[in-house]
Amino acid sequence: NRRPSKMNKGKSYPDCVRFHEKNNSTVFAVTDQQGDVVAVHEVFLDKNAKEIGRKTTGSPELGYVRFPGKEPAKIYEGEPEDGMKIWAETGQAVLVDVSKIGDTIHG
Repeated sequence: NRRPSKMNKGKSYPDCVRFHEKNNSTVFAVTDQQGDVVAVHEVFLDKNAKEIGRKTTGSPELGYVRFPGKEPAKIYEGEPEDGMKIWAETGQAVLVDVSKIGDTIHG
């Protein structure tokens, strides 16, 4: 098990989540069964941390955003922020399928 990374305000987040300071975005790694990154789902934020768009790069249908925790893992289809909330509230492992989320930012 890898140690969680640190984001703002000293809170611990799992390896699948990072904050991209230059883009002012939250980045979620989509990994396959072997742990290889197959896609990245990025949520862009305004200066008040409100969502202004999202984009997925890669092949999200090949994996999940994986939040570690108690097994069995819950499979959640939708926005990774909601999966992270389930993970934080329950301590349960959550696998988030982001493959059906459309991009709202292009380029």
